[in-house]
Amino acid sequence: ARWVHGAELALEKNPRYWNVDAIRLRRIEVPYMTTDAQAELNLFLDGRIAIANIAPDSVRQVLLERRRLRRYDDGYVHFLAFNFGDGRVTRNLHLRRAIQAALDPGEIVNRVLRMPGLRPAESLFPSVLHGRADAFVAEYPLAPPARGDAVAQHEFARARAELGVAELPPLHLLTGEAPTALRIGEYAQARLAETLGLRVRLDRQITKQRLQQMARGEFDLALQNWGPDFDDPVTFAELLASWNPINRGRYRSAEYDRRLGTVLGSADPAERLAALDALQQLVRDEAPLIPLYENARLYVQHPALQGVVRAPFFGDPNLRHAWIGTR
Repeated sequence: ARWVHGAELALEKNPRYWNVDAIRLRRIEVPYMTTDAQAELNLFLDGRIAIANIAPDSVRQVLLERRRLRRYDDGYVHFLAFNFGDGRVTRNLHLRRAIQAALDPGEIVNRVLRMPGLRPAESLFPSVLHGRADAFVAEYPLAPPARGDAVAQHEFARARAELGVAELPPLHLLTGEAPTALRIGEYAQARLAETLGLRVRLDRQITKQRLQQMARGEFDLALQNWGPDFDDPVTFAELLASWNPINRGRYRSAEYDRRLGTVLGSADPAERLAALDALQQLVRDEAPLIPLYENARLYVQHPALQGVVRAPFFGDPNLRHAWIGTR
């Protein structure tokens, strides 16, 4: 009914919708648009909006206000990607394995981010995606890579020998501007310096600039995330296809493309799932990227607003069957 770009939005019930009788809300107002999580929470606490997403730094405030803190898994996996471009030291397998061994997803979740609901990630595929009867990662559990200081230092020594250098130049780590990205970047910077003596230069950019730099290949390492478009692991598997422009690290693997071709071309569920399992093992062993954590969203919602569905698929938030009142 009304849209002021970047400012406000009003939606009205469509009388010609095929299932109009099932739609109980007559109008939805989106009176503010902001990327400032604290401003969003303040609007909620002032009674001016009905739902607000919560940033990690605001959890304590919500609990002190005695508000009900809600959560759901949004299916996003956050990971560290490597650049395979010509002349980049991150093309070296043993350097990537050294970095993989030095960084601990459990430590990132439990000590660095410390946000309720986050899960350490081992697989490229998040736990919200299904296989045949259960979550894919439950049906095809992936053994984690070897980790720890000794492993990291051994792999790093092999990398330096193959690269023919006694000391590597500083690595350029490209991150977003979110507080969580900064925390992970600083953790990686400190951990790699402590374990490997590897220098890392952080480069924080707004989303548009970060994506442009990645498209131009102007990074060694980059913090990225991806969420599912639908409930099938292929929505993540395609990220590393050699033909995919979103594969900004330019990873190229004939074996990966062959396995992905099976996933895309087979109508046999068992064959597809086995190929997907092979893909997650390839990602672990070749380390084109390092999965760090599975995301969860925290939010608050007015108690009179009922029937809202928060889920990783088919639109979020889903207000199709929402209503105002009590159960």
